[in-house]
Amino acid sequence: MSSSEKEQSNTDSNQSLKVAIAMALLRSKLVQKQPPPPTHHLSSSSDPSESDAQKWKRKAKERKQAILRLKEDLKEAEG
Repeated sequence: MSSSEKEQSNTDSNQSLKVAIAMALLRSKLVQKQPPPPTHHLSSSSDPSESDAQKWKRKAKERKQAILRLKEDLKEAEG
């Protein structure tokens, strides 16, 4: 592979990374502006009956879903 091909490949991967980061930032800003989705009980911040373990499990699940969405976005950006 010539140096110009390596440079082009590196530029493409940098561009994909920049696009993925930009999409993640936009998505996080949109999520922050939206009110939390309604639940069957009071919100977690005002619900003393929700245990810390349940809160952490819920947060972990949300983070996992966010990671999966970002991976999909990255694949689309690279595609």
